Amino acid sequence: MTYLTPDDPPFFIEHGTADCTSAPGQSQIFHNLLQSIGHDSSLTILQGEGHGGPLFLTESNLTLVDAFWNNKLRQPINPLINSIKVYRKSLEVNYFRAGSQASLYRISIFGINLQANTKVLINGVEKGVSFINANEIIIHGLIGRISSLGEIRIQVRNSNGRFSNVLRTAIRSE
Repeated sequence: MTYLTPDDPPFFIEHGTADCTSAPGQSQIFHNLLQSIGHDSSLTILQGEGHGGPLFLTESNLTLVDAFWNNKLRQPINPLINSIKVYRKSLEVNYFRAGSQASLYRISIFGINLQANTKVLINGVEKGVSFINANEIIIHGLIGRISSLGEIRIQVRNSNGRFSNVLRTAIRSE
């Protein structure tokens, strides 16, 4: 109870009234504390049940557990970029050359939780992608010239609106 914060995950608490291991009142106190800090918490008291037992495994109780899981914990997951490979024509270069035509480049993004309808943001501008699989997407058809300063920032957004981390790729004047 000492370390609770509002950003903890939702709690699903079940306690049997005949529990000899921990007093049923402890779960009620814990639930009340969670509620007092505005936290998402659910408490179910199982009449006559001990510390575990058959009432916890009934179909109606497991339906409650499944409903809690689906409604509270099964949230969309952010995509994650692990690495980027930059190709100029067919050579892997891993940087962009200042002033060069962007259309000469192809970018492969490797990560997890990528979806077929993933969008990529390059310096904040959304680009379409070619989906290879859940671990790789490719960006073709960049338009314009590569700027002479800074870096290229690449981020992924899945159809559920979740954004990935941002990876940066250097621009060189070579």
